[in-house]
Amino acid sequence: MRLGLAWLVVMTVGPGSAVAAPPDGPGEAFFEQKVRPILVASCAKCHGAKKQESGLRLDARSALIQGGDSGPAIVPGDPAKSLLMQAVNHQGDFAMPPTRKLSDEQIGVLKLWIERGAPWPGGDRPVAVRSGAITDEDRRFWSFQPVVDPPVPAVADRAWPRTEIDAFILARLETASLKPSPQVDRRTLIRRASFDLIGLPPTPAEVAAFVADPAPDAFARVVDRLLASPRYGERWGRHWLDVVRYADTAGETADFPIREARLYRDYVIDAFNHDKPYDQFIREQVAGDLIAATTPANHAELVTATGFIATSRRFGFDPQNYQHLTIQDTIDTVGQAVLGLSLGCARCHDHKFDPISAADYYALYGIFDSTRYAFPGSEEKNRPRDLVPMVPPAEAAARQKTYDETLARLIAEVKEVDARKAAIEPEFRAVVGIDGSFEAQKIAMGPGIPWGYFDGARVTASSQSPYTNVYPTGSRGISLPNNAANNAIVQTLPVNRKPETHDRVYYNLDFRFASGGNGTYRIYLGHGPGQSAAVELYFNAHQFFVRSGDAHEPVRELREGVWYNLQVVADLDARTYSGTVGLPGELTRFSGKAFSSGWDGNLDCTFIDGYGQIPGHKPASDVDNLAVSDAPFPPPDEPSAGSASDRSIEAYTKVGTLRAALGDLDARRAVAEQARTALQTAGPFPLAYGVTEGNAHDARVQKRGEPTTPGDEVPRRFLQILGGDRVPPDSGSGRLALAEWLTRPTNPLTSRVMVNRVWQHHFGRGLVATENDFGRRGLAPTHPELLDHLARRFINGGWSVKSLHRLIMLSSVYQTAGAGDSAPDLLGRFPRRRLDAEEIRDAMLFTAGTLDTTPAGPHPFPPVETWGFTQHSPFAAVYESNRRSVYLMTQRLKRHPYLALFDGPDPNSSSPHRSATTVPTQALFFMNDPFVHGQAAALGRRLASADLDDRARLRLAFETTLSRPPSADDEADALAFLAAEREDLGASNVAPPEADALAWSALARTLYSRNEFLFVD
Repeated sequence: MRLGLAWLVVMTVGPGSAVAAPPDGPGEAFFEQKVRPILVASCAKCHGAKKQESGLRLDARSALIQGGDSGPAIVPGDPAKSLLMQAVNHQGDFAMPPTRKLSDEQIGVLKLWIERGAPWPGGDRPVAVRSGAITDEDRRFWSFQPVVDPPVPAVADRAWPRTEIDAFILARLETASLKPSPQVDRRTLIRRASFDLIGLPPTPAEVAAFVADPAPDAFARVVDRLLASPRYGERWGRHWLDVVRYADTAGETADFPIREARLYRDYVIDAFNHDKPYDQFIREQVAGDLIAATTPANHAELVTATGFIATSRRFGFDPQNYQHLTIQDTIDTVGQAVLGLSLGCARCHDHKFDPISAADYYALYGIFDSTRYAFPGSEEKNRPRDLVPMVPPAEAAARQKTYDETLARLIAEVKEVDARKAAIEPEFRAVVGIDGSFEAQKIAMGPGIPWGYFDGARVTASSQSPYTNVYPTGSRGISLPNNAANNAIVQTLPVNRKPETHDRVYYNLDFRFASGGNGTYRIYLGHGPGQSAAVELYFNAHQFFVRSGDAHEPVRELREGVWYNLQVVADLDARTYSGTVGLPGELTRFSGKAFSSGWDGNLDCTFIDGYGQIPGHKPASDVDNLAVSDAPFPPPDEPSAGSASDRSIEAYTKVGTLRAALGDLDARRAVAEQARTALQTAGPFPLAYGVTEGNAHDARVQKRGEPTTPGDEVPRRFLQILGGDRVPPDSGSGRLALAEWLTRPTNPLTSRVMVNRVWQHHFGRGLVATENDFGRRGLAPTHPELLDHLARRFINGGWSVKSLHRLIMLSSVYQTAGAGDSAPDLLGRFPRRRLDAEEIRDAMLFTAGTLDTTPAGPHPFPPVETWGFTQHSPFAAVYESNRRSVYLMTQRLKRHPYLALFDGPDPNSSSPHRSATTVPTQALFFMNDPFVHGQAAALGRRLASADLDDRARLRLAFETTLSRPPSADDEADALAFLAAEREDLGASNVAPPEADALAWSALARTLYSRNEFLFVD
């Protein structure tokens, strides 16, 4: 027996292995926005309803598949076998259109459409194409009818209904001569309710308390407890974030991060937790910044709410050139999320199925084109701007004034410090010279004036050379660490030596290495910091090298811990150099070495750095006594004559005084810079990624959706089918009016769409199965009277979502068992569903005891000043976390690998429902992924450390993960599994305590991969 194979069974025969998405989805939107305009503009004239050249029609999917005289025009999923692709590419005997070739972009759209299976609105269901003015038939369509309060139907079985909802369900069942399934058991019911409301399983204690509670209102109290949990908002906020295509990145070609997007996410979670009335919730998201003008106390919350609009996707290399597509995304999302209508399909032409004209679209377009969106940054303009202050305007102005004054003071202080340093530094340089003995430097610091340094170079007492041929005995030198960093010291020399002014230049350096490393340090003399080398020499833990021209030559072997002296004589006229390297009595000479071929005739810089000819880790090294002179140096075994760089006591005293003054200035500058950085990082006030008012204006129709072909101007207004109200004069963009139109109680769509979403997330499918499409392409409601009953209760109940939950969950239909013989549409039995991606991950964290419930905070994005993302190097990151999955950083261009694997939402378009695909990589995830193993190990440790016997531990394991005790068969199988695991681990010499924890961890993995864990009944 191997319990670990359980998930493989799920993958092959488990429920949900072939769940089909409802017909309305991103593919249909892609068709309407990209494909149909091409077919209408370039193909319909010769291959439409009136004319079919070569027997071919291109105005219906079935006609394309059937094809014409030459055969099928398309093979869904296979562009290479599709004659349409040959025709548009003008290959062989086919050429469509015959007089001109489509653009590469248009051909690419058709190819992608066919690759995706050629989705077509309505699939193979015949849907009449409409055109022209709104008709009485349009107005009679069910979703445009006013919400009514239908009478509760009479039923024969009066004992079953608990609520009015049940009467609507039972009436349909009785009409079909069917009965509802029996009441579900309490363990299953509390697990169902817990996942539905908070996305987490109940604890064993919660299950036990509910099972033992005989009170009639026991389940009602469970529902109230779950609705009061802060975990509720995290679960139901995620549902809304799916619909509004939330993401933490912008979606343009470089996918720039949006640091402030999380504030909108948190607003949504808080709104659900506080049961914010849904109509208010919508108004705030559409026009929160305008509402804030009258409610300044809630200013931060209200402007944050407009992230709903601001998080619209950006497009292209420079998104400002594609703002019309961003506005389309806004309109499409508002239409689908709030109204259940695909408004974006009217961008290029009147909607082909619903009474929404292009004029309707551009009437709304004008509202959003009169709105200023926060800008996230892009490859062309890589800094965010136009973010919205989270404080009222008067307070923002006052804070900005204080900020500007403080910033100006700090900048002035830095300038003053720099001026004082500039006055002292020449005197300091004059006293210390090049300070090649480093005696003017502070120990344990990087070398200061006249030196510069990078990375780990430090002044240390242990780095003092024993040689005194150039400088008197000192007390310090430079330490270079053992790593692959640059670790450089660099100095611009006081004199620029050239062939016309200097015949020769003499160089001295003492060095040693203390530990291994094959990478080489580089010793440089030349023009500028690496720009034009004259002399380059190298050492590592094995050898010393010289560069001659462009060749690198070994000179001698080196020994660890030995101080070596290097002397070089550079002949500037001949462009050659010679020298010695070694120790007294053991000097190795080299001569006739050519300068680097790129030397430009200037020698004004010396440095030692980590960019030698051999990359990699360099040995830990010490260097000291660096000198550059116009006269030769004594050999290393002769003491200094005192002429090269010896200083008087007075000079050292002066150095100390000047160094102290410079140190004080450096400290003062550092404090001012730190304060300035902190001030600029914080800004004058917190900012939201939202929208504000722009320049109010009406928009022109864009013919075929192209901004370059403007048509008639359209006044800003609401949809004609919903009243066509115009934006009042002097009311800005019109977003506040739009917010009111969307949420007025007489709007027939807003309440229906939302109650349908709530029903969907309790039963797995809405009463309208096309949750984002209440138009003609969508499906009609299975229970239209119940839909209106719920919508009317929703409005009359103050648009309270939590009240709607109670109404639904306390019904008998919600509390039925999953077994039964009724059709799914009739709801006589509760439908089984697989946990979604977030529920699976969160449930593992929760049952393992590793879930972090603290506030999420910002994502660890790179500092904004480092942003330079491009289309060839876009932003991409995965930030690991043990917080709930709603807080995972969500990218648009590169989806989170776990969420993509388990059908997480597409952040590029509204996701009204989740698919439930079944692929082998999901099984591999449960078998191999470190996350699963980590959670199983944590649960295993909990079980192994519990002061219980194996049977009691086993009961705890099953109740924790599956909300039930093990059956007799479960117990026998699991105990045998544990015994086998312990035996195998013991044979591998694993100590008993550790073996016990590992055995329980292995068992935990089998529980996590069970159908029971992964499905809700």
